[in-house]
Amino acid sequence: MILKFLGVGDAFGSGGRHNACFLLDLADTRMIIECGATAMVSLRQHGVQPNSVEMIVISHGHGDHFGGLPFFLLDAQLVSRRTDPLAIVGPPGIEDRLWQLMESMFPGSSKTKFRFPLHLVEMQIDGMIALGEAISIETREVSHPSGTATLALRLVAEGKAIGYTADTEWVDALEYIARDADILISECYHAETKGKFHLDYQTLRSKLPALNPKRVILTHLSAGALEASASFEYEVAHEGMEVSL
Repeated sequence: MILKFLGVGDAFGSGGRHNACFLLDLADTRMIIECGATAMVSLRQHGVQPNSVEMIVISHGHGDHFGGLPFFLLDAQLVSRRTDPLAIVGPPGIEDRLWQLMESMFPGSSKTKFRFPLHLVEMQIDGMIALGEAISIETREVSHPSGTATLALRLVAEGKAIGYTADTEWVDALEYIARDADILISECYHAETKGKFHLDYQTLRSKLPALNPKRVILTHLSAGALEASASFEYEVAHEGMEVSL
């Protein structure tokens, strides 16, 4: 299993970083977790052919996490000429949000008759979904209003567990997501505790040791958090970073 960070930034391009997009290569499946508005740029820059991606998993309905889907789908239809099936997996309501976004960005596109099989799959809140025989994802709802439920994810495949906080302030549900994970991908928007709906380094530093994730990789840093990150004890993701599990 190889995890590659293609987009690790916040919504505002802090530090010149792209929106969230993580590529996961398994023995027989290639998927991306998150498809932010700049995902197609990230895929092209890193030489990833969009048609090679079989599945897209979305944590919540903010543009820096799912805003790249219209570009991905229209590229598949018009440019890459996709014929293989594509699955988009997201929180409850993701299908309606997707068609609304398509229509807003490219009027008429929500009526496209795609040349490839497109499967839209909604994950349940605090549930588990099996994606084929080899991949399972458990979800926990977290605190980050986005027009859909925002779901932290715990993905298990090939005997390894990847936890992903999505965007959220600290909530007890993250204990399950992080506990003993082989990798925890955690947002870290702030360096110090600042208000609601986002995580910060000081909170992570106080909470995570008891949960024993084997490796913590921070993403979604604001400009201020990036400036402070040289003093962080946890790794900060950079675009192109590759991790083998």
